[in-house]
Amino acid sequence: MKSAVVAYIVSMFAASPPSGNVARTIARWLFVCAGMVFIMVVLGGATRLTESGLSMVEWKPLTILPPLTDAEWAREFAAYQQYPEFQKVNSWMELGDFKEIYWLEYLHRLWGAHHRPGVRAAVRLVHGETSD
Repeated sequence: MKSAVVAYIVSMFAASPPSGNVARTIARWLFVCAGMVFIMVVLGGATRLTESGLSMVEWKPLTILPPLTDAEWAREFAAYQQYPEFQKVNSWMELGDFKEIYWLEYLHRLWGAHHRPGVRAAVRLVHGETSD
């Protein structure tokens, strides 16, 4: 597969077109990447429009789970209450309101963090690297 991708890229600058299988594989990959970018833009736009962007005051990318217990939610909300966004814009919020904006920001960040390794793998595939 790596050599096919490299051959396709080389063929873009040559006179002969790539084989059908290689072209379909590349096209599929590009459509998947475009779809992922579209979803990220939609999530980012919704996050921005709902002003949910700063609801997560601490981001631990290796921790996938959001707050699950009432105590964890209370701790997250208390941390959010210390930030200027809460104090100047959202001081009216209660825990239930905070949970609503938190989920959108959580999905946005999780989607972005989850798909970076896919981009890295694609770059490695093109460059012919196979190990860390």
